[in-house]
Amino acid sequence: MTELLVYSERVDTARELLAGGRELAAKLGLGVSALALGPGAAAAAADLAAAGADTVYVSEEAVFDGWPADAVAAGLAQVAGQAGAGVVLVGSTRRGKETAPRLAQKLGAGCVTDVSSLVVEDGELVAGRYAFGGATVAREKLTTPVKVFAVMPKTFSTEGATPGAGAVVTQTFTVESKVKVLDRRAKEGDVVNLDAAPAIVCAGRGFGAREDLALADDLAAALGAVVGCTKSLADFEWLGEDRIIGLSGAKTAPDLYVGVGISGQIQHTVGITGAKLIGVVISFIGLIIIVGRNPGSGFFSNVLGELAVIAASLSYASTSVFVRRFLRDQPTTVLAIGQLASAEVFLLAGILLAEWPLRLPTLPITWLSVLWLGILGSGFAYLLYFYLIKEMGASRTTTV
Repeated sequence: MTELLVYSERVDTARELLAGGRELAAKLGLGVSALALGPGAAAAAADLAAAGADTVYVSEEAVFDGWPADAVAAGLAQVAGQAGAGVVLVGSTRRGKETAPRLAQKLGAGCVTDVSSLVVEDGELVAGRYAFGGATVAREKLTTPVKVFAVMPKTFSTEGATPGAGAVVTQTFTVESKVKVLDRRAKEGDVVNLDAAPAIVCAGRGFGAREDLALADDLAAALGAVVGCTKSLADFEWLGEDRIIGLSGAKTAPDLYVGVGISGQIQHTVGITGAKLIGVVISFIGLIIIVGRNPGSGFFSNVLGELAVIAASLSYASTSVFVRRFLRDQPTTVLAIGQLASAEVFLLAGILLAEWPLRLPTLPITWLSVLWLGILGSGFAYLLYFYLIKEMGASRTTTV
């Protein structure tokens, strides 16, 4: 039987690929196998089997210490040929991004890297990957007999994974690495794994100075979260590159994401689309409260919460167009108050019409709470913003 072969030097990523790969393999009529290399490979076999591998090839040969890309690619090619693999899924980690194209070259296979979605359509695998800086998603098919996909961590979930048979094969390789390691040194500073973090506090350019990041540290400590950042803060060398979230860094799926000083550029937001609850996003241009896909609380309704946020945003934007037309010659503070007042009137009318005849005991508290919090919060932020522009000048507003 043709196989779907999975590999990643990180066991947690390999388990995710096996869980998702097993579902894909069932639709394509493929077997599922995995490869574990380097120190701890034998110990990882049980975890890989529990995640869905029917066969686990293992090797702890010294040539794989440190997972040099040339040796790993050669080993993968050997196992792929032996197992008759038609599809190879590689974790799109830093090492995986280097290994996947090397493997594709050895197998004469097509290769797609940084895959953010992988589905079966009409009997063929269709890969989705971000394009144009994350502004769109390109959907790609491979037409070669053997296909290699480097899949980003957190693309699949291990929840509800179907265990495989878990037959372990100790593999002997005839590969060598041309890389000669002269020295290994521990990375300076702390090391974080954003992919596995259950809660994240992310800092953006709204922070005016490096010292201000202590606020993000305090919030993270209170929430039991890990601190991440946008690429700009890593470029400033305020935080390490392993803390970047987004197109240039980690793709995360925490239970809770809190962004502070985040402007919401697409290059960053593609890294938080898997978050179960996007709690409070504080930006230097306003306050936005977003109810996520699965808040995990009976207080907020999935559908009502998202619709409430959309309604609040649309009403504020639409009424602003008319208010600006009638108050265009008024001071900015008057303009902001007019926008806020008109938006609230518009929203209240909509709620009353939706609930007519009015039944206060059954009035959805989700609608009321999210709508009023969204409008009042954004209104206050805009009032403060206009005041700062008037009193201090736009050049200093962002920092404040």
